[in-house]
Amino acid sequence: MNVRGSEQEPEADAGAQTLGLAPHVYRLGRRIEIARQRLLDGQPPADVAVSIGFCNQSQVTRHFKRHVGTTPGRCAVRSKAAGLSSCLRAWPNL
Repeated sequence: MNVRGSEQEPEADAGAQTLGLAPHVYRLGRRIEIARQRLLDGQPPADVAVSIGFCNQSQVTRHFKRHVGTTPGRCAVRSKAAGLSSCLRAWPNL
């Protein structure tokens, strides 16, 4: 899934409309979910940040913490330790 680029705009608009969110909020939530999955797969946080379109690791950490309630590193460690598949708050509470 390409999280950057204009080809995602119709999907974001439809998803946002379905959940009652602004398209920007929906896209940001999707990016955070992709980041969470990549972190759980063992990718380094800095690589994850760049691969999902953030400028740096601190930017993804700030948004991740705001949406999930914890940092990306803590989420990955806790999820792996507890055998959980998700540490993300349920939609549409992003």
